[in-house]
Amino acid sequence: KVLRGAIGERILELGFGSFDPEALTLMLNSLSRAEPGVWGVEAMASSLLQEIHSRLHELDADQLTSIVRSLGHLQPEVPEVLKQVLDHCQLKVEEDAGVSPRSLARLCQGIAMQPSTTLPDASERLVSLIPQVRRALEAKPTAVSTAQIFWSYSRCSFDERDVVLKNADARLTERAIDLTADLLINLVEAMEAVGRTGWSPSEALVRKVSYLLDMKRYDLQPGKLWRATKAFESLGVAPELIPPLETRDQPAQTKRKRTQSE
Repeated sequence: KVLRGAIGERILELGFGSFDPEALTLMLNSLSRAEPGVWGVEAMASSLLQEIHSRLHELDADQLTSIVRSLGHLQPEVPEVLKQVLDHCQLKVEEDAGVSPRSLARLCQGIAMQPSTTLPDASERLVSLIPQVRRALEAKPTAVSTAQIFWSYSRCSFDERDVVLKNADARLTERAIDLTADLLINLVEAMEAVGRTGWSPSEALVRKVSYLLDMKRYDLQPGKLWRATKAFESLGVAPELIPPLETRDQPAQTKRKRTQSE
């Protein structure tokens, strides 16, 4: 509705060239959060990316990492442009010794979200960031940033990632309580994904996340907790450590709730 209305018309009237780097970054971030299929998003995001690509030299490290994460959601079908944005962003991050753990987590997440057909060197890029990521984890980042890093490196196929996973595991064991129930579900699924590659999360983290999910289960929409149960079972977690499912936690409840609300 926004893109069809006066705001969208005004943006096009002004032209993207009239917006500063921060405004461009915020606009792309907003577009990346739109529901799939929303009218005008793909076209505007494509035009916006062209403008950003022509002005990469104007953006700082924080803005670039935000753009990379936005592109992770939007997944543009222009590998060459994506590669150039990533190259510029990673170079900027290497040069900026003060880049925040939050920004690094966004960069890792944006890389890991791209399909392998678009970004075949995603694992290599993640490995190249390990020195900065290790320093970021030593600075004790927030649980959200740490979970984003853990999720990202669960998608990395090289053994070098193990030290990052280990450090993130320890930090999350301390601070997982700060994660929302939905983020805890995402974390369990990341734990399961990395478990399939031969790396096992610590029992301490498994116990902590299981306990927190049981405690926060009513913060979840009906029909979601089963995803964590399935992931725990795939990991080989002992049944007594897996949150028991109630009727509302079963996948069928999602459809049932939608039907009742219609």
